[in-house]
Amino acid sequence: MKDILNLLTIQKIKGFGQSRIKSFYSPELTDEQIMLYTNTQNYLALKQETWREMSVLEGYGIKAISYLNEPLRGIADAPMVLFYKGDISLLNKDILKVAVIGTRDFTPEIEEKERRIVREITRQAVTVSGLAMGCDAIAHDETIRSGGKTIAILPSSIQTIKPATNYNLAQEVLRTGGLLLSEYMFNATATYEIKHRYIERDRLQPLFSNGVLLCASKTDGGSRIAVGHASAMNRPVCALDFGDTGTDQRFELNRKLVKEGTASKIDTCEDMARWLERVRETRPATQLSIF
Repeated sequence: MKDILNLLTIQKIKGFGQSRIKSFYSPELTDEQIMLYTNTQNYLALKQETWREMSVLEGYGIKAISYLNEPLRGIADAPMVLFYKGDISLLNKDILKVAVIGTRDFTPEIEEKERRIVREITRQAVTVSGLAMGCDAIAHDETIRSGGKTIAILPSSIQTIKPATNYNLAQEVLRTGGLLLSEYMFNATATYEIKHRYIERDRLQPLFSNGVLLCASKTDGGSRIAVGHASAMNRPVCALDFGDTGTDQRFELNRKLVKEGTASKIDTCEDMARWLERVRETRPATQLSIF
């Protein structure tokens, strides 16, 4: 708790982002040493303010871990502080996890195939997604229906779920033994910050997974960001195959990744079972830096 309180307080000081804080912070530092390093005379007042904010979160049943704690310790580029509600042990490295990503603009065909493949995933792994409308929500919902565990990584605070339409789904994630994660104590207010948080969220999906399943996406969709991070992290990627989709833009990224050899093509549950076995055999012992 002491480290988390210090880290969140230092982050309030202008010019101290996560990378800079990690470069100097040590649990052995005293308040006086932190004040000297940050040149912040009102540090203790800021710390008291942070303590009050954390007390509010505790009232919602929300807890926090830092990059100094298990299961984040040793994960390169792990969030400095991660807020959570639910079963944090799902992040343990010995649990196989697959990120399921894709478009909000889904069709009955996309939904049917995604649900079928996600049912296969839940036989062996925990699913990870972003609680967005569309493919994200389908992944969480089908995992729950299939009796599996799922992790939802939010671009919002946990006490104020966004999108609000998926609030009940978030509660089902928790009720069935899953996990809600967020880097954020409070929701963003500025438009540019809201957009940036979605981008940041897209890096955490592959970071906390052993592989990524792309359901369907345009080449300029948000899924390309998660796929890019997955490639940089050496996470295997697979993409659902929908046959001859012609010029349908909803499958552009799928076609591109399979053609380039960046993603394995998944058409059947047998394809997914074989891919999961390869992921299990080759998953890295430690996370790799993406920067």
